[in-house]
Amino acid sequence: MATDAAKSNLSASILFDEIKSRLSGTLDYVPADNSEKWIYKKITVGSTPSSLFNSNDEFLGNINSADSLTNDDKVLWLAMKHSGVSGINSAKTKEGVMVNYAGSSKPPLYNGTSGNNQNNIFLIPDELYIAKFNGVTISDLQAGTCRLTNYKPSAVGLSNVLIHVAALIDGV
Repeated sequence: MATDAAKSNLSASILFDEIKSRLSGTLDYVPADNSEKWIYKKITVGSTPSSLFNSNDEFLGNINSADSLTNDDKVLWLAMKHSGVSGINSAKTKEGVMVNYAGSSKPPLYNGTSGNNQNNIFLIPDELYIAKFNGVTISDLQAGTCRLTNYKPSAVGLSNVLIHVAALIDGV
């Protein structure tokens, strides 16, 4: 596998204790060419949804301004980790993070009712999410914080959450 490849191993323990089973596998991505590059950032997500990436973000190993992101760049592989804190050197948080890839016209909604279901992904403190995408642009990925009740989003967040994001992006 190429040295610039994204590699991940996943496992899940599922079902009731009496019939417990385990699923495991990989979720790897090998860049097709030099237009597919890495980006890594720590971002503070607020209660107002906003883009996960923007044109001020730069690919790792950036040598010139042409290595900055554009709204049309495609996200190929993404890993997000909820840090469990509200910012760098900050206190622990119990807030969650909601993410969707429907763009700014349909930002993440928080109350979890069927009338406001926007097919969001959500992370609680210390969770990791890894995915491959097809056709999702950097402007499509929106994130915002949410309050959690019984580990489910229940309302708009009240504070910030620091997340770590690593992605392989096709710089088109």
